[in-house]
Amino acid sequence: MKRYLSFIALTAMLWCGASPAAKADELVIGVLGTMSGPTGQLGLINRYCAEVTAAMYNEAGGIEIGDKRYKIRVVVRDDELNPAKAVQGARDLIKQGAHYIIGPNLDDSAQAIVPVLETENAMNIFYGVDQRLVQSPRSNTIMGMAGAFQTIPVIYRYLRDKKKVRNVSLLPNFAQGSLQQRNAAEHTAREMGLQVRQIDTLDLDETGYGPHLAGARAALHRLVPLHPDFILFPGVMPGDLPDLIGLTRQAGYAGLMGVNVAEEPTQLAKIGKAANGFIFVGGNPPESSWSDYKKAFVRRYRVLAGEWHDEAGTKAYAMETLLRTLQVAGPAAITDIAVFKRAMEDFAVPDPFFKTPRTLRYVGRASLGQPRQIDVPLIINAVRDGSTETVHLGALPR
Repeated sequence: MKRYLSFIALTAMLWCGASPAAKADELVIGVLGTMSGPTGQLGLINRYCAEVTAAMYNEAGGIEIGDKRYKIRVVVRDDELNPAKAVQGARDLIKQGAHYIIGPNLDDSAQAIVPVLETENAMNIFYGVDQRLVQSPRSNTIMGMAGAFQTIPVIYRYLRDKKKVRNVSLLPNFAQGSLQQRNAAEHTAREMGLQVRQIDTLDLDETGYGPHLAGARAALHRLVPLHPDFILFPGVMPGDLPDLIGLTRQAGYAGLMGVNVAEEPTQLAKIGKAANGFIFVGGNPPESSWSDYKKAFVRRYRVLAGEWHDEAGTKAYAMETLLRTLQVAGPAAITDIAVFKRAMEDFAVPDPFFKTPRTLRYVGRASLGQPRQIDVPLIINAVRDGSTETVHLGALPR
């Protein structure tokens, strides 16, 4: 109860702008991800969320852990979508004093830094789809978003029950993560009684596409004549999506399509009517659900980033959950991740981003074998006439 009251008091202090006078020690949090090039937004959103959260805490006097206050310092490294640079970045962050790292964004880089984390007493929150990274014997990585194994069944259920979809087709790219999601999507479709319409006699390189949509046009011209009710593009990169939607419509497909990952609604809006019926994972619940703290966070984020990004609604949970867990675990967890891991088992605090009661915790005991996933809201959105509507808002399975 004491911790709960302390949480409520701190949350009120943060959005009201109160500033305790206690002198703070320093807590270093690392951010590692892709922050340049065509996919740079993936890591930049992580960075903006971490920096906004740190600024809000620091202006309120820092984060109280035990009987001390700590000013938060965010240290950033761009891995340039290169696993080798991700490894070097992780080492640099740890040398700077970061035992907790937000990122990286993709499976290859997340897998590459596992040995560094395990030998250097560090943990990370990653944004990818490979469940093996958060399953035993691995224990130093936390999943920061809803996984494909969670989003795909919800998307299919909505399509089956609300849109009368009876069959699906899958068009992945050749990236490892995309192919893994393709396999999960096919398995889930069959489990849920949906027919999978694929060109089974063709090799993968004839039913997928390569970097920068190479081969996508030809694959779509083979796929569209099958008249699928729904086309899923597993793991498509955000920068490819506008062109991919355009190519699909040019191939003559007028039906429903979507992805099982987060996309930016503002980018979909720019596509126009071609995006109608597009289904995707949302990052931000309706504004009517926001707490005052969330409203203050969004205002600060817009100032820093220049605009609000929908995915920031999910990625804001990384820094916030790390800080709240450190508060529960106590000062020893700042440098000893074993103490942090023990606190994760029963961690449960009020979600600071919702005005109605919602518990923030780690989930995954049933699906992952251990609590190694932040319980972010599971949101599915659909595009209709240029605007986005939320068709599902729920919690992740515990």
